[in-house]
Amino acid sequence: MNELEWLSEQRPEVEEDLVAQARARRALRDHARPPLPKHRRAAPRRAGFVAVAALFAAGLAIAWPTSGPDVPAPLAAPEVAEAAPLVLLSQKIAAEPEPKGDATLVIRIQNYPDGKSIPGHDLYLDDGRYYYGATKSELKGAALNSRYHEPLVKAAIAAPSLSAAEARHKMDLALGDGNAPKVEKRIEDNHVWVGSMDALLAGAGRKDVRAGVMTLLSTIDAVKVTEEGKLLKLTNTDFGNYAENLYVDADTGVPQKFVGGEPGKAPSVVIDYEIKRVTAANWADAAA
Repeated sequence: MNELEWLSEQRPEVEEDLVAQARARRALRDHARPPLPKHRRAAPRRAGFVAVAALFAAGLAIAWPTSGPDVPAPLAAPEVAEAAPLVLLSQKIAAEPEPKGDATLVIRIQNYPDGKSIPGHDLYLDDGRYYYGATKSELKGAALNSRYHEPLVKAAIAAPSLSAAEARHKMDLALGDGNAPKVEKRIEDNHVWVGSMDALLAGAGRKDVRAGVMTLLSTIDAVKVTEEGKLLKLTNTDFGNYAENLYVDADTGVPQKFVGGEPGKAPSVVIDYEIKRVTAANWADAAA
């Protein structure tokens, strides 16, 4: 089955919106890759911040138009009060000492309203390789899964040295596999958010990635920042009747938790993270 046949077969009869467009693009790209091990399919293909229940919520519309009017993407600066905390956090992260190790280990638990919980162990090497195991023992024997996140991480690292427009476009290109026609700013905001979420998880143990992601997120008008104790809550509500909330350490930007769902209702997914900086010379060290 080719990609067009798959799209035709899977497309639900519902209205489309921006978040569905970006996620549908991700679903199509994932479909084109070699199939995952059976145990992996229970979790999102990208082990990050996406609520599974919302993946097909609004149709499989491709978010990368190749025809139609050439719509400019003007950069309106976010409100200073919202952008400043992330800009300051980015600068604070950049001043951290260089981390030890050569890989980031992400231990996560995805929790759903029906009580179902899905564990996962993701190992992201700094050289771009990615390994996955549902458990520590599976991670020890895992084969190379993919390098999907590598261009996203590179775009995040470059962000602080670029203008806002250049940084956003670079992430847009990374998410679109090198294809990023001009779109409305709101759609580009969505692309930047999705790409930044994936890059942040892959580079959670790296200060250059975390600093770059905070720089990128500071350019999105819809992202609101609130303090909750020792955490910063980053909320994006520009998805219609759906919101995504990312909780990061207020001092380091390391992700702690993701909550997705309809505002005012019980979350459709809650993902808790434990981030470790490790040396990936052997799986025993990585999974310890």
